[in-house]
Amino acid sequence: MASTQSSAFSSALVTSVQSKVLTNLRDQLIWANPRWAEEGTFNAQSDTLTFTAIPDLTYTSALTPLTEGTRPTPRAITMNTLTISTAQYGDIVGLTDVAKLKGPKGIESTATERITRVGKQVIDRITRDAIFLGGTPFFPNTETTRVGLDNNDYVISTDLQKLYSTMRKNLVPTFDDGSYMLFVSEEVAYDLKRDSTSGNNWIELNKYTTTEPIMSGEIGKYHGFRIVPTTTTPTVSSTVTVSLSLAVGNIKGWGAGNLQTFRTYHQAPGGDHDDVLEQEELMGWKVMFGVATLNNDYYYRLESYASTL
Repeated sequence: MASTQSSAFSSALVTSVQSKVLTNLRDQLIWANPRWAEEGTFNAQSDTLTFTAIPDLTYTSALTPLTEGTRPTPRAITMNTLTISTAQYGDIVGLTDVAKLKGPKGIESTATERITRVGKQVIDRITRDAIFLGGTPFFPNTETTRVGLDNNDYVISTDLQKLYSTMRKNLVPTFDDGSYMLFVSEEVAYDLKRDSTSGNNWIELNKYTTTEPIMSGEIGKYHGFRIVPTTTTPTVSSTVTVSLSLAVGNIKGWGAGNLQTFRTYHQAPGGDHDDVLEQEELMGWKVMFGVATLNNDYYYRLESYASTL
């Protein structure tokens, strides 16, 4: 196991050691948000989570009047069940005693924060990869398949108008302000903001109010969608590089949960027989986590070409 040694701080030792650590450029943590995910139920003595749903009753023909004195045929309530497997994840960092002596002030707390951040990123990325496999696909410019996309298939205003109406038609509930949320890459956000078609009605964030909480990074509203750019939306290879965006409404389209609470750990120097001279300190995290799509009809996956920035 490689621990952080004093050589890692050699450049800092050339001049006086500063107590501040430079702020890292970091991805937003968006996908593993309880606002979008249904919480699973623990299955005892197993490594799975179970989600259940009871569909609405439907009818396939016109209703007929009751016959006097005759009860109608009873109908059955059905229940759909989805079981999600979980897996255990974890990571650690190590600091030698010499590195602690020569390193910046507060290096232990900084190391703990950094390794905990990694844990959150792992959960966020696992969630992203799972949910982008699901959802209902939607394509711009009258395209109907991913392989049909080319470098003319940017997302423009008419595409969002159609997507908004499609989601409304298919009964995806809006938020209280009548909008949906659209998570896009910075490239797709750029294409939307520079869209010069006649249907453009971009509204800057400071020019509208909403009863819904403002999402971190939200930049504006466009044809019924509140736009949230993020650096972590995925791309896939096809005829062109395809940028994936996610449109969600006021319903939870995927389920997530953990069978083991996310925890951080700290082992002081000399905590085991392999560290008799108290030369190493360890910090880490561990969790058992799982996520999967509950219903593809609950959210939409917008696939498009995007500009290069």
